[in-house]
Order: sequence, then structure tokens, then C-alpha cells
Amino acid sequence: MMTPEQLCEDEIVPIVRTAWKRAIGGDVDESMLDCVCESITADIVEDGIPETSEQAMSRFEGHLLECSPVESEELSNFTSIVLEKIDCLILSVAEEEDDLLEPGMCEMCERTMKLTRHHLIPKAMHNRWKAKGFSRETLNTCAKICRGCHSAVHHFFTERELAENFFTVDRLLQSEDLVRHARWANRQPVRTMQKRKIV
Repeated sequence: MMTPEQLCEDEIVPIVRTAWKRAIGGDVDESMLDCVCESITADIVEDGIPETSEQAMSRFEGHLLECSPVESEELSNFTSIVLEKIDCLILSVAEEEDDLLEPGMCEMCERTMKLTRHHLIPKAMHNRWKAKGFSRETLNTCAKICRGCHSAVHHFFTERELAENFFTVDRLLQSEDLVRHARWANRQPVRTMQKRKIV
């Protein structure tokens, strides 16, 4: 999972600014709003991403009050938007890094090769599961599996089926189709892509 240190300030400031405009709005001095955006961004980078809306509200309220009086409903909306947008940012970075895992043993076919991250609760289901009280950490729990096994998982099951019934590697391997695939894949040679020489 992405750490606060990996969050780029240039990515957080627009999130805070957008949240302000959508949740609070009103006439405000731009330089004051810039100051608030920078102080909330520094708070997130230094102290981490708040785990709950309540924690975010208590941390952000002082920064917001520097700029303008804020109603509790506005503060609640603001923090919800900030946390939602940060979650989206983290997920988009995770998607970009999907194939960047070091070689290791696939948790399904047990071949040693380049691995991918498989979100055990698919990203498309995160908002629904978050509403059920699942933590950010639980939602971002991944299995390390090879590209072939990853494709097989998504071939055999819908994202909803995966989230409801196959949210661990052990449960995935209770599927006859996936066990059959993993056994077959285990007998296949590992192919490596060789870099072409540019002449």
C-alpha cells in the first residue's frame, strides 16, 4: 500500500482545493485558501492519512478555521471528499504499479516468476465494502500471483463473486477450475522476455 511519504504534495493540494470548493465554497481569499491547502497537505504527509472521517475532522478543523468559519456538516463533507479522493489516488498508483513486483513464488501455481498484485477484494467493490465497515488496509490486501493465474481468476469469477466468496488465496484454491488451472500452470516452463538488442 502507498505510504504518505509516497504521496506527492502536488497531487494532494488539488484534492484539498476541490474538496473545499465542493463542500464549503463561498468567497475566500485565494492566498488564504492556498495556505490552508498547504497546511492540510503537510498534515497528511507528516502524520499520515487519517484512518476515519472522525480523525480527519479533528485534524483538519483547525486548518479550515484559519480560513473561514465552517459548519460541522461542511467539515464532514470536506473530510469525506478528501479521503475519497486520496483513496482514488492510491488505487490509481497501485494500478500503475501492478506489474512492478519482483520475481517470487506465485501463491497459486507456485512457479517462481514475475508477479502481479491481485486485490482479494476487487477495487470495483471497494466503495460498497467500505460502506460495510471494511478498513482501507483490508480492502488493499493483495495476493502475489503470476499474470497467468491473475487472468484465470478474473476469467472464472465476476468481481462481486470474488469479493463475496473468494477473498483469500485459500478460498480461491477451493475452486475446482482454479485448482485445475494452477496444476496445469505449475507444469508449464517459466518464460522470460529477453530484451531486444537495438542496433
